[in-house]
Amino acid sequence: MKRNVTVILVSFLLLLFSVSLFSAQDREQFQRERRERDLRETIKVYMYYKMKAALNLTEEQQEAVIPKVEEMELARQRFMDERKKLLQELESMLSDQRASDEGIVKQLSLFKKIEESQRKDEETILAQINEILNARQRARFVIFMFDFRKELQDKIDNIRRMQENEQMRRRRAQEQNPQRGDDGY
Repeated sequence: MKRNVTVILVSFLLLLFSVSLFSAQDREQFQRERRERDLRETIKVYMYYKMKAALNLTEEQQEAVIPKVEEMELARQRFMDERKKLLQELESMLSDQRASDEGIVKQLSLFKKIEESQRKDEETILAQINEILNARQRARFVIFMFDFRKELQDKIDNIRRMQENEQMRRRRAQEQNPQRGDDGY
């Protein structure tokens, strides 16, 4: 019992020490990444829940389709990350007058290869999903994925609008009452 308490206490102290080593910026970055991971996981669970109902999947189909959809979404996320990195590098090259045209062409070629690879990967996974689903389920799947992404984008747009409105409200409050705090209260 004493040993368990000691192990727990030492573990807690090590955790506390490691957390204190993070700078405020590191903690903010860590928390932001954690929130993003948690949000992605929540969206994923929500998507699978809605997909099961929309496609009327059997238990066997769920076990086969969901990992494929997850594989497709992970591949899409990797592609978006790679594309973002390449676009940043391309923008950097364009702003650097010393960058060669050959380097830019090489970057564009790499960009095209990544797009083609992503498209092929998605087609392969979709073919595997199509083997599992019947014709009606395949049609529902196409419609579901389109509708789900649109719903998700609409929700993101609404959140952004609400955030922008809140920022404008705070700025106006600050302009009207400069002696108050940042949030206008």
